[in-house]
Amino acid sequence: MMSSILPYRIPGSWKTITLLAFLILATLVRCNPNPVVEPRAEKGELDTAEFNLHKSAVSLVGQWSFHWGNHVDPANPPDEPREFRYVLVPSHWTDYSANPSAASTHDREASETAHPGREQGYPVRGLASFWLQIQVDPDVKELALRIPAMDTAFVLYWNGKEIARNGYITDNLEGTMPTYYATQSVRVPNQGKNLLVLHMANDVYPRPGLRDAILLGTPHLIFAISENRNYISFFILGALGLLAIYHFGIYAMRKEDRSPLYFALFCILIVVRLLVTGEGLAFRFWPITWKGSTLLEYLTFYMAPSVFILFLRSLYPEERIKYADEVLHGICVLFALVAILTPIGFYTQTLLAFHIIAAFMVAYGLGVILFAVARKRETAMSFLLGILVLISAMVNDILYSQRLIQSAFVFPIGVYIFFFSQAFLLSRRFAIAFRTAETLTRELDQKVQDRTVDLEAARNRSDTLLRNILPDSVAAELKDRGEVKPQYHPLVTVLFVDFVDFTRISEKWHPNELVGELHACFSAFDEIAERNSLEKLKTIGDSYMAAAGIPESRPDHAVLACEAALEIASWMKAYQSRMELARKPVWTFRIGLHSGPVTAGVIGTNKFAYDIWGDTVNTASRMERFAPAGEINLSEATYELVKGRYDCAERQSAEVPGKGKMKMYGLSRK
Repeated sequence: MMSSILPYRIPGSWKTITLLAFLILATLVRCNPNPVVEPRAEKGELDTAEFNLHKSAVSLVGQWSFHWGNHVDPANPPDEPREFRYVLVPSHWTDYSANPSAASTHDREASETAHPGREQGYPVRGLASFWLQIQVDPDVKELALRIPAMDTAFVLYWNGKEIARNGYITDNLEGTMPTYYATQSVRVPNQGKNLLVLHMANDVYPRPGLRDAILLGTPHLIFAISENRNYISFFILGALGLLAIYHFGIYAMRKEDRSPLYFALFCILIVVRLLVTGEGLAFRFWPITWKGSTLLEYLTFYMAPSVFILFLRSLYPEERIKYADEVLHGICVLFALVAILTPIGFYTQTLLAFHIIAAFMVAYGLGVILFAVARKRETAMSFLLGILVLISAMVNDILYSQRLIQSAFVFPIGVYIFFFSQAFLLSRRFAIAFRTAETLTRELDQKVQDRTVDLEAARNRSDTLLRNILPDSVAAELKDRGEVKPQYHPLVTVLFVDFVDFTRISEKWHPNELVGELHACFSAFDEIAERNSLEKLKTIGDSYMAAAGIPESRPDHAVLACEAALEIASWMKAYQSRMELARKPVWTFRIGLHSGPVTAGVIGTNKFAYDIWGDTVNTASRMERFAPAGEINLSEATYELVKGRYDCAERQSAEVPGKGKMKMYGLSRK
């Protein structure tokens, strides 16, 4: 029983603090007598000329022009009413009425948008174009867009020029999906009357379209909004991470009480969910895919209620309904297994059903807490206040997002207050039990902890350094045997990337900017190489070298290398567009690939280096050197391995020193 652990009640000061936090959040929910009225799009046009974009960003919401079935010209979308219609944005296109007569009527209001169950909407799978004419005060020289995270692959154009994309779109939709999930902020020029065009393509995700609004404002304001939201996210993630570590430690010291374990697991689930949603911080630091992030998003949502109910049961075991917990846990595990074992197009359709179940779980949890309060259980009232703070924050954000109140987004603060209050309550339960033992063992524990931390830090530094410079299997062999045996690989594909006119263009850069831009390019190449299972070998000045099929051989090495080359080319073209918009000098690229045998091994004693040798390396370098600027060059050996899978145009044979005339092929997607 908790009362046996706590001989006295929680001090009134803590209850006062919790109540004060609740009152502060409640005061944010107040009527707005003078609301800031944002302009809304009407019939595909948005006029912000009278709106001060220096003081407030505007959400691009309202009626956008919409075309279904293919992508319109981003510089010159249709102006014939029969070719498009107006729809409410943000929303999902599956909610739009697909009635042909409705789609051909020019002057129907956005109320023609279908309501679920009333009219048949557009199918999940397909191509769609959205566009909006935006009138901006010409005195505002430069603008910026904050593009929300989207679960639909898209390409965004501003005045006919691509400024952002998420994924690779194909006309047949096969394999079309987003590549990441994170907000983006981009600068764009102001032409007074601007055209924003969004091409979208969806294959399997059940809720395609824009679910959040794009923000428009000055660069200073937009980037400040992004920074503030990132700061809040980092703060919440750090706080919850520390709480999880702390309570794992408490559970490790006293395993009889599992409440710290459940609380720590709940914190971890929330941390993972925050990393893959919202600002999408996980995509900024780890090579996570959209499929992986979507699975994590659903798994954390499906498992969090189960862990929270376990936490409640550990605190108030006498208030729970017998066998109800087991049923709820079974439902959560069932939904989690569906997410793990079924394709993304199936398990994402289970969300609505789980929302209904989650509502019952919330009602059950509140019932347990209210019973505990009625029976005057220790900490029950403080627990209830923490829940009310969280609910108040959620209500505030819903009302504010609908512009019904003058306030701010405070849900992250509500989450922090809730978790901090629960952490405080748990800490009080263990403070008395450990006080005496802590006094007797503090000095010894500190010495052991310091030495353990030092040894672990030293080992981690060594392991991290080794993993950074060597493949995992090679690093493991070096650690186990003290040496690495050279390996002969009969067939691998080597990739070279080089920047054209790098020396001439780099003279226009400040050294710090030059290094920064090279770092950005090579970091992107590293992510692409890792995503396609290529082993990065080295950079030589402005050249980048990687190989597929090492250190473990695999039959699809040529395909992996070609995929990496195509992604690098796509990234570089987007990078060139951004630099040109910023009016900065930029270099183009050449890529060469060749397949053949190599010998791989580790050289050096103080500074290890994993490298490959053989004529294949030299030939791949020659393929890059003979590639036209901005294109990918394949040797005949690589072409024979991938022909039929890609469009490969034969180029004029070139005289390669030491090799004679060699056939070469240009690589592009079908």
